[in-house]
Amino acid sequence: MAEEHDAREVGERIARLLDELRAQANPYAWQQVDELLRTVLDLYGRGLARVIELVSGDASAEELRASLIADPLLTSLLVLHGIHPLDTRTRIERVLDDVRESLGPEAVAPAFVSLDSDSVLRLRLEGKGPRHASTLAAVQGAIERAIAEAAPEVASIVFEAAPVGAEALGRLVQLNGRKTRGPGTWTSIDLGKMRPGEMRALEVDGQRLVVCSISGALYAYRDTCAACGSCIDAGDLEGQHLTCPSCGQRYDLRLAGRASDGSPLQLDPLPLLADATGVRIALPEGAA
Repeated sequence: MAEEHDAREVGERIARLLDELRAQANPYAWQQVDELLRTVLDLYGRGLARVIELVSGDASAEELRASLIADPLLTSLLVLHGIHPLDTRTRIERVLDDVRESLGPEAVAPAFVSLDSDSVLRLRLEGKGPRHASTLAAVQGAIERAIAEAAPEVASIVFEAAPVGAEALGRLVQLNGRKTRGPGTWTSIDLGKMRPGEMRALEVDGQRLVVCSISGALYAYRDTCAACGSCIDAGDLEGQHLTCPSCGQRYDLRLAGRASDGSPLQLDPLPLLADATGVRIALPEGAA
């Protein structure tokens, strides 16, 4: 069969390329490549296993299709290759419909505002329900988790239309990041007007941080390289990638500071709020 022949040729080409790379690379570089390949193969293996699990039932074709495109792992793979049958806006709208239904008619609920070319999603919380800080945080948290699963290509979420007071919205949420141990105390910081591509170092509650402006969105991180422990405030910021000035490790700031080379290294992202009153940042409770 033609497909079988093509697959065999691709497999042989991959094997040749790996042999050439192994001969040219130093032991450390080859170890990184080997780990990257194993990680990719594990991801696709789990995806195939999930497909087999879903098709093994008695679901109709329509039900099976719905299950396939609703699965978070398969959604990520479909989006990665640009073959998801639903566009980003449709998937986001479905998430917002589900959140509104789960919250009920009397609760504060999300409304779609815009999705720009840099994958920054803007939402507005509407309704006459309670607007206590804890209530809003719970609603935002539910939205963040649902969006991260259904539309992993969304880089960040901005909640607009902030009411006056401690419950103000305007929170910018970095997706795909690690969970913090608690919101800590929000502290106002003076950044003035930051230009796109600009990075600033500052100290909040005795801790060194960096804030970067990328495509109109702000990202905050601890001023520490995950690879060598050095400060990153003098690093080279190119687009969404930051390079440590000491060891050369690169990080993707729009993916919660993950290492650009696919290694498990990751910067430490921090919660950041931007609203009509300015910019605030918080350190997790109990953080060193």
